[in-house]
Amino acid sequence: MMFLSSHDISPLFAARIYKFYGSEAIKIVSADPYRLAIDIQGVGFVSADRVARSMGIAADSVERVRAAILFQMQQAEEKGHCYVSSQQLVQMLIECLMLPEDKIVAKFATCISELNDAGNIITEKLLNDDGQQVNAHFRSDVLVAEWNIAHCVKKLLQSPLDSDPARVDAWVKKYSEISGTILSAEQTHAVRKAVSSRFFILTGGPGVGKTTTANTIIRLLKAMGKNVLLAAPTGRAAQRLTEVAASPAKTIHRLLEWIPNLHTFAKDENNPLTAQTIIVDEASMLDIRLADALIRAVPPTAQLILIGDVDQLPSVGPGNVLRDLIDSGQVPCTRLSEIFRQAAHSKIVQAAHSINSGRRPTLTNDTTHDCQFIEVDSSDDLKHMILDLTKRIIPRTYKFDPMLDVQILTPMNRGDLGTLALNADLQNLLNPLKPGMQEYKRGNTVLRPGDKVIQSVNNYDLGVFNGDIGFVVNTNVEGGKLIVSYGEDRIVTYEDDQAIDLRLAYAITIHKAQGSEFPVVIIPCSMQHYIMLQRNLTYTALTRARKMAIFVGSRKALHYSIDNQVSMARQTSLIDKINRALTQ
Repeated sequence: MMFLSSHDISPLFAARIYKFYGSEAIKIVSADPYRLAIDIQGVGFVSADRVARSMGIAADSVERVRAAILFQMQQAEEKGHCYVSSQQLVQMLIECLMLPEDKIVAKFATCISELNDAGNIITEKLLNDDGQQVNAHFRSDVLVAEWNIAHCVKKLLQSPLDSDPARVDAWVKKYSEISGTILSAEQTHAVRKAVSSRFFILTGGPGVGKTTTANTIIRLLKAMGKNVLLAAPTGRAAQRLTEVAASPAKTIHRLLEWIPNLHTFAKDENNPLTAQTIIVDEASMLDIRLADALIRAVPPTAQLILIGDVDQLPSVGPGNVLRDLIDSGQVPCTRLSEIFRQAAHSKIVQAAHSINSGRRPTLTNDTTHDCQFIEVDSSDDLKHMILDLTKRIIPRTYKFDPMLDVQILTPMNRGDLGTLALNADLQNLLNPLKPGMQEYKRGNTVLRPGDKVIQSVNNYDLGVFNGDIGFVVNTNVEGGKLIVSYGEDRIVTYEDDQAIDLRLAYAITIHKAQGSEFPVVIIPCSMQHYIMLQRNLTYTALTRARKMAIFVGSRKALHYSIDNQVSMARQTSLIDKINRALTQ
């Protein structure tokens, strides 16, 4: 602890470092301080670099440039990219290391070669959007994941599947008569396609009958005597799938049987899932690594059906799997587009389709509508309105519970209208400190019993994942532990160093809301967030609302987000690999 503190490492991270390295901590950190950025959750390159520089490692050393390359590739992954080109990487290093270009270029080829030799990265030649050949640098597991998916797609597509269209049509007709479910022509086409395809994708926006179509597919497959497994990327999405399908659904991690101490899944190509059909909802959330683990565990004799809204935000992790699979043109896919009469009356559905097509919806503050816009000028007034809506107006007017039913979705963490500031105010408003209440304080985290919290990173040891929302049960457990409930059957006990990954969740970012639905959603609209204001972000926020959505703020910000579809394209090569695999 004294050694690490002498190099400006906080006691919290020093404890994590010691827990990871044990008695070898000083020896390992002294030999290669940049390992901290790779091995220790929360210790980034900047902190590791500060330690390295204080130990006398030169600013233009190969060690520093090599570590910065890995860091920048990790940063690129956090923006969704699977690879970066040499030209991009050099520019990133110039900004990161604050060194002139000639010093970076002098070490760059050596560092790339060493990282390739060590297996940390793999460099491939690819054609960019301009048709020029570039050196594309992947972290090795990402490249392997892309190739795995491509080869698994090929196996599925080339494995024939028997189907009896006449019997399918007869069953659908009988099911419609018995259940009263009337399918449109495109829904019927989707059902036929799903049960006759080894690999199938169902996509579409709100109100177009995705759930009804999926339920019909599930019931038909079961009527055909097939063993069907249901899954979704998050616990909340799996719970919702269970409710709408009236069949148990699991998270993908539970389906594939995650083994925490080995950091791998029990289910894979050597120990595949025992099912004839695997159906995965909210597939837009699949990043390249999770998609790889999933598709490798699907036996070539089974069917894989992905369901999701391709126009929502892509996955938090690298890749754009659902869109790439669709855009490859190789995987059978049905995009539902017809809005059903009952859904067409919903202002939420109307506004969502308007936004998705780049049109500005007509929204007012009419309290009889399920989608409203409350115009507010200043950020102070905007925040006050959000607090008033949550605490007073919504509970009194619409009888929704402010803790259980209302969710504020904002684009960013920072700023007056970011999650940090809003959560501090909402915590004091909805769960104020009472006499005798024991607070849990660690760093900037202050939690109280009853607080709504969200897990900010995957913790495989605890079995809680990025985006899981729960409520604090107890903050006064012996040993400084914290207990959080994630629903009736999941009580999780956090150690001190694990609890720093918890955040208040009265307000969460729109990215964190992926795969979830909430009865009421409040969405602040402010030009403060202009850097994040994009069409698919606003569309995703709106489609998280099940019963009511309220935009609060300036129409200028809302219109700016709808007009802005210049979100940076993700750099992936999955389409190329699928096409190459199918021609081999």
